[in-house]
Amino acid sequence: MYHFTVWLQASAGNAVSVSAGTAALHGVRALIVDDNRTNGRILELMLGKWGMVPSFAAGGASALARLTAAAGTTDAVALLVVDGEMPTLDGFMLVEQVRRQPAIAGTPVIMLTSAGRPGDAARCRALQVEHCLLKPVRSAQLRGAILKIFGSAGDVEAARDAGAGLAATVALRPLRLLVADDNVVNQMILQRILEKLGHTVTVAANGQEAFDIVSAGTFDLVLMDVQMPVMDGLASTAAIRREERTSGSHLPIIAVTADAMQGDKDRFLAAGMDGYISKPIRPEDLFAALAEYTRTPYESPRPPVREHASQT
Repeated sequence: MYHFTVWLQASAGNAVSVSAGTAALHGVRALIVDDNRTNGRILELMLGKWGMVPSFAAGGASALARLTAAAGTTDAVALLVVDGEMPTLDGFMLVEQVRRQPAIAGTPVIMLTSAGRPGDAARCRALQVEHCLLKPVRSAQLRGAILKIFGSAGDVEAARDAGAGLAATVALRPLRLLVADDNVVNQMILQRILEKLGHTVTVAANGQEAFDIVSAGTFDLVLMDVQMPVMDGLASTAAIRREERTSGSHLPIIAVTADAMQGDKDRFLAAGMDGYISKPIRPEDLFAALAEYTRTPYESPRPPVREHASQT
């Protein structure tokens, strides 16, 4: 038998990267739903360590009551972490109820289930659950799942606050808008920002659905995600433009994409799109695009006036 010792210098870089990686989670309100208080406490500690604001509900009924009561307020829940196996109202039944209520239907969900339960993955897909993770969930796995929800779309709270802060400086008539995006969080962010300004927002989850909705309705503008299932944004735009050759109309379509590489603009224009804005979306870019492509007056936001406390 033998042993050896290796002396390694601690790296400060890892700590910095973890902190930077979870910056998008700071201040995000999460509701943990579990009938086991110990499990809930462990999850609260994990989320709190990443700067989130977790709270706990001991069952599906109390969670649903808390979600509906907080909807539209500064305490609105931005993420649900739900145990799939609970008495009376289990996690799947809870999410079914959430998806039926417009005020909270877009809340992102992470479902925690036990291994070996047949059908859980299919139920998660049917309920548009963002991530279905096996218990016991590891800290790194849970953090990665949450970052996939908020890391690309940005901080929900920050986007909401930015939209509210700019609302007073934007002079747009009420518009009928279609948001086409397969990501529920992106849908929710855009819908909340736009509805705060008095616009009417319809949501499509893929390009085919967007085409069908446009064919059956009247809109002032479409915000079209480029990468979507069933039919992507480019194909959907091409289908809409083919229909317009008969009607003689022209519906402004703006690409919403994370692809901001050189040459992408030409590709979008060639598909029949009028312009594009990049993800993560800045509210001022969104409002400027609405103004430009609907020929509606837009006033650029003024810098905020900062108050300085005098020192004595």
